[in-house]
Amino acid sequence: MFDFNHLRLIRHRSSRALAVLLLALSCLQGACEDAAPERTGASRVAIDELVETLNRTTGLDRATYLAGVLDSASDEDRARIRLLFEQGHLPHRQLDLTLIAVDGAERDPQSAYDWVSRMEASARPAVLRIWARSEPEAALRRAIDVRGNLRGRSLAAVAQGWLDSGRPGLEDFLHGLDPYDENDVIASLVTDVSSKRGSDGLMAWSESFELGARGKLTLYRKTALVLGRTDPNAAKEWIARHAEGPHGSNLIKLAAIAWAGHDGPAAFEWLETLPDSEERAVGVEEGFRRWSRNDPEEAGAWLRSAGFAPWLEPAHVIYATRLTDE
Repeated sequence: MFDFNHLRLIRHRSSRALAVLLLALSCLQGACEDAAPERTGASRVAIDELVETLNRTTGLDRATYLAGVLDSASDEDRARIRLLFEQGHLPHRQLDLTLIAVDGAERDPQSAYDWVSRMEASARPAVLRIWARSEPEAALRRAIDVRGNLRGRSLAAVAQGWLDSGRPGLEDFLHGLDPYDENDVIASLVTDVSSKRGSDGLMAWSESFELGARGKLTLYRKTALVLGRTDPNAAKEWIARHAEGPHGSNLIKLAAIAWAGHDGPAAFEWLETLPDSEERAVGVEEGFRRWSRNDPEEAGAWLRSAGFAPWLEPAHVIYATRLTDE
């Protein structure tokens, strides 16, 4: 998997080629960025040079070069490039085909989807998200036919594009999913909203997004998980606002698990301040379980120094069980 965080830093002052590359890379990770800027122009591609360069370059250099070629290519040249891959003159690489699909989806998403379905099925979600930004119902009709491991990613891509579009109907789409798919799609939306709008934006969106009781509970739980992982102060605010409400079940536990996974002492300092309840007890238990898995020595040392207190009893049970197993 590519580490492309540095590309994000230059996104707004980069060429369209780099923007398309970032879009393709992020789509491969299941979280497409915003659409690339408009195409800058068209010129004839030197096919011999293209084949030679792609055959001698690898990794990010290869992908950056191909993105630049696509940026300046005419429609005729894009068709010739696709044919090179179809006929085996160029080896099939997932990122190459995703770049071509993303580039094509901006102009004709249905054709891009059909092409990439034949060439590299794993790149279909990238096209579906772009397609859903303009025609969410059409993209959904294709996504619901997907089977196997790509089904969840495809449905999530449509949901993300639908949310980007601002068009109505996303709530009805989520209502129609089975519980398993609904859980995965809501999780992808929460992660996507968090990355684009920040913690305050995520909380406001989660509170305003209309879903049924089951979907709303899932949405609040996924929000607690993401905030516990990315912004513990916001997670504390989220818990204070909703733990006692109709969608508050397991919020403390999920925030504690996510927070303890990267900062156990701070998570337990927060847990100590909460009112005594069954929800907090479960949070202490599961938070310490996660902490012990990530860093058993630190977790054990902290618990021994904290001594025995009634609110820490669930953590002592986990710790004693681990010592017994060892």
